[in-house]
Amino acid sequence: MLVEGFDTPPVVMMPHSCKWYDSLLQQHGYQSARDLLAYWVDINFAAPKAMQAVNQRYSNQIKLRTLRRKHFSEEMEVLRDIFNDAWSENWGFIPFTKAEFSELGNSLRWLVPEDYIQIAELEGRPVAFMAGIPNLNEIFSKLSGSLFPFGWIQLIKLLKSRTITTGRIPLMGVRKQYQKTPIGLALAFAVIDAPRQIGITHGIKAVEMSWILEDNTPMRSILKSIDSKKYKRYRLYEKTLAA
Repeated sequence: MLVEGFDTPPVVMMPHSCKWYDSLLQQHGYQSARDLLAYWVDINFAAPKAMQAVNQRYSNQIKLRTLRRKHFSEEMEVLRDIFNDAWSENWGFIPFTKAEFSELGNSLRWLVPEDYIQIAELEGRPVAFMAGIPNLNEIFSKLSGSLFPFGWIQLIKLLKSRTITTGRIPLMGVRKQYQKTPIGLALAFAVIDAPRQIGITHGIKAVEMSWILEDNTPMRSILKSIDSKKYKRYRLYEKTLAA
């Protein structure tokens, strides 16, 4: 449930709860299990010196590429493999199945420009990625939430016109073996910076990065270094059931 940040609208694929839900759940015996954060990032940020130094050191080893739409199914498996490995030790993580990740990809396949998905390779092996999504809620609000019978036509026109000025980063991962290493930091910075530059050319001014576990110190440190703003808090609840 959303527990902080009610003054701004939700971005695409994010919920927006009523303020009183939190107290209602607590009245029914539910307690906080974990908090997740959403950050607002002005993509015109100046890369910190640490980012520039690490990128320069490893730039010759890291190769960035975009999604190969002609090999969409295979690319979805590449992203799923990286993501499941990268997140395997995070609290509460359950690996995506092939069917689940495929469904997610197909639902966004024609709505997300392929250059919004950046994959980093080391020696030809995909080891990190970031996926961005245009904030389609900007368009949906203009359609009053209705895609039928002619909303789809308007949706496509608005997407092509590049009138969307915000986005969201829902998926990002660096393979576990590179996490907490200098080259892992370079990989993270690389997949952050490439879509940032592309977003600027598409007219994007700011993006939300979500969800971020509150105890995910490495990711939060990166976000702090680029002057992002923690602007929403979501809460997962748990309740002990009677035997």
